[in-house]
Amino acid sequence: MLVLGIETTCDETAAAVVRRHDDGRGEILANVVLSQAAHAAYGGVVPEIAARAHVDMLDMVIAKAMVEAGQSFHSLDGIAAAAGPGLIGGVIVGLTTAKAIALVAERPLIAVNHLEAHALTARLTDDTPFPYCLFLASGGHTQIVAVRDVGDYVRLGTTLDDALGEAFDKAAKLLGLGYPGGPEVEHAAARGDAKRFFLPRPMVGRAQPDFSLSGLKTALRIEAEKVAPLSDHDVADLCAAFQDAVLDIVTDRLRVGLRVFRERFGRPTALVIAGGVAANQQIRHAISRAAFGLGTPLVAPPAALCTDNGAIIAWAGAERLARGLTDTLEASPRARWPLQQLTAETAEMPRAEALQSPVAPPREADEQAPDPADTEVEGVAPVTMEPGDADPAGIEIAPAEQAADGIVAVAADMQAMQQSKEPATSLAETASEDIFRPGEEADQRPERPAEPPEQAIAGAPEDGSGLLDEPAARPEKATAPAGEGRGLPEAAAERVPETTLPPETPEVLGESAVSLSEAANLLAQAADSLASAPHETAPAHEPESPVAMAAPAQAEDADLADAIERLLPATDQTESWDERAAPSPPGANSDESRAEVAKPPSDAPHEQAETHLLPEATGTKPPASEPAETASPQPVEAPATPSSEPG
Repeated sequence: MLVLGIETTCDETAAAVVRRHDDGRGEILANVVLSQAAHAAYGGVVPEIAARAHVDMLDMVIAKAMVEAGQSFHSLDGIAAAAGPGLIGGVIVGLTTAKAIALVAERPLIAVNHLEAHALTARLTDDTPFPYCLFLASGGHTQIVAVRDVGDYVRLGTTLDDALGEAFDKAAKLLGLGYPGGPEVEHAAARGDAKRFFLPRPMVGRAQPDFSLSGLKTALRIEAEKVAPLSDHDVADLCAAFQDAVLDIVTDRLRVGLRVFRERFGRPTALVIAGGVAANQQIRHAISRAAFGLGTPLVAPPAALCTDNGAIIAWAGAERLARGLTDTLEASPRARWPLQQLTAETAEMPRAEALQSPVAPPREADEQAPDPADTEVEGVAPVTMEPGDADPAGIEIAPAEQAADGIVAVAADMQAMQQSKEPATSLAETASEDIFRPGEEADQRPERPAEPPEQAIAGAPEDGSGLLDEPAARPEKATAPAGEGRGLPEAAAERVPETTLPPETPEVLGESAVSLSEAANLLAQAADSLASAPHETAPAHEPESPVAMAAPAQAEDADLADAIERLLPATDQTESWDERAAPSPPGANSDESRAEVAKPPSDAPHEQAETHLLPEATGTKPPASEPAETASPQPVEAPATPSSEPG
């Protein structure tokens, strides 16, 4: 299998392509590492600078690795990236890039623990079998670990303060050497005398294989202050003394670690060294002598694979992928990720074989569901629903047998309504009763009350279109002939009734469907009716009834102009709608254009009644002589029921 590995945990931007053969052997096809030189001026890694450098260079590094390997993303079997531990900014950059590639190429993602990648390097280079003892020494970690399998690690010893690589970097900075400090100290120590200065060996002789290096660093500072200012010769001697103390500490701690390993897990197959400090040749020789003395083989990967690189990340990803250990795109970057935590998480991870199986097997048919042939009704297709299902709105669907009964009942009602021409609203009521209360049997449904006879409207079409509910005590409605708009009252003294719009008449008056000549006839008829009506004051106890009517955009002849002039309001209406207007009857369209027919006020009995047209309904602007506040709709109180006296 082919795996792409991405490494961005510290100050190296790296990518590699590694092949894992079926027999477990590893092969590096490409390994590109770009070290960030910008940190040298600061004497250490600046996390923000490192993260920005990863963003700028990672795409180029990945592209170069793919070209060197001669592969494309779709030829890969998996995408691996270091997800921690490390500087969180850099970890985010590398893991996010790996997620994007995995998503586009539709390949599995492997979130690799950086420490595990170092631990498994010996299997890439030497095919070392499990279990073996690992000495991991880097800039951030110093540990002795029992490696029993991929994802199975037991920490035997660790540092109590500074890591070994960190101690080298701080010693180099104290002595005025460059960064990174490990190679600088090693080069200076080769020219120095380790016997000139004596430095302590912390933790040597202890029963547990732990480390402590902060005391050694402090002792180095004290000795340097004694001979300050430092010459090159002083620096070389101090570096040699420091490195010699580290060799003694590491040798003693590894002897104890191997003893603990044998006591707990038996004889190890090898002693493996990994991490950046393992690139120090003097440390390698010292560990080799210790391993030989204990009869344990030493496996030391090449120095290029001991420091941070993409090849070890790709190999760790291949090892996990071969065992079915993959991650989702929700894998999180981590600044801290101990190996013991990784061991616990690996034990609980599902294997890829399980993930490849269907997420959910097809549901078996409901044994209690009726035969679809039993639910077939003319005009209704059989419907099958699963118990416990829910629709997107969150409404729980009843079991199939109950839902089928409801559908049968609805279908029967549909057939009955087609024969009796029952209004369509009854179907909606029946459907809501049957579907949203599916446990109710069809023969137990309450009968809907019949329409009260007093709500019938004279002259309404038989199909029920345009019906408005009115009390029976009110006069009969006047219906307008088809194509002539709405009906109008014969006299203003009588209460103006509601009118019904036939189906063939447009609901929105004033549109192109109503011609100007028809509108002119309508206004002329209204003007004649108002002129012949007696002028009496109507009682104020009866609520008004609005009559919708439309005015044309402009007059076509003198009669139309005269009618418009007589109908325009001449008085200022100041009362509010809430105070003077009654609510619209049920079913009325509140968006329709309306006009109010007003009785003359009691203090002006000889003035002729006028109609106030809503400007927004008619599409015309109010006359210039009208006050500004009348530009907004202000309906006028309509005349009440005529008095008992003859008109």
